[in-house]
Amino acid sequence: MSSNPPSVRAARKNAAPVSAGQAAWALSFADLMTLLMCMFVFMYSYAEMNATRFREISESMRSAFVTPAESSGISQTAASKASSAADLLSKAFASQLASGQITVESRAGSLLIKLGEAGAFASGEAVLSPMALQLIARVAVVARAGNASLIIGGHTDNVPIRTGRYQDNWDLSAARAIAVVRELVDHQGVDPKQIEAQGFGDTRPASPNDTAEHRVANRRIEIAVVW
Repeated sequence: MSSNPPSVRAARKNAAPVSAGQAAWALSFADLMTLLMCMFVFMYSYAEMNATRFREISESMRSAFVTPAESSGISQTAASKASSAADLLSKAFASQLASGQITVESRAGSLLIKLGEAGAFASGEAVLSPMALQLIARVAVVARAGNASLIIGGHTDNVPIRTGRYQDNWDLSAARAIAVVRELVDHQGVDPKQIEAQGFGDTRPASPNDTAEHRVANRRIEIAVVW
C-alpha cells in the first residue's frame, strides 16, 4: 500500500509532463542571452578604448603639425599681417627707430607702437607733430587694409602739471590719445568703431620716474594694432 496521500497522487497524475526538449530549449536560450550580454559588454569596452586611443593620437598629431600662433588661438592670417605691418613701419621710419623716437614691437597677431613725446608733441601740449602725423597715416593704412582694431593709450611722467588748458596729467594723457583718434577718424578715414582711446596719466610708467631721461621715456603715446 502506497504511503503518499491520495491528494498528492492525484496532483502528480494531472500535472503536465516536462519534456527533455523543453528543458534543453530553456537552457539554450539562457546561454544565448548570456553570450549576447558578454558580447555587448566587450564591444562597449573596445569602443571606449578606441575612443581614448583616438584622442591620444589626434592630440599627438595636432601638436606635431600646428604652428605656435595657431596653438595660442592666433590665426596664421593675423600673425602674417602683424609681421608685414612691422616690416612696413620699420622701413618707413628707420631713422626714428634707430634714434629711439619710435619703437615697434611685433607680438602674436598684434603690434605695439610707441611714440615718445619728443617725436609726437611739444612739451605740455596735445598738438601732433609732423612726424606723428606721418606715423599715424601709415598706421591708418594698416588698419584699413587689415580691418584691425586700434587701442590708443596716452601716458605721462609723474611730474604734476596744471595749466590753463589741462588740469592734470590725467587730462593731458587723455587729450593726447584723443588727438590721435581725431586724426585717424577725421583725416585718415578709419572707422571709429575700430578705435579705443585711453588716458593713463602716470599710472603705467615704462621706466621709473627717477631721472630726466626716464621721465622722457614715460611721456609717450602707445598704439596697439590688433587683428
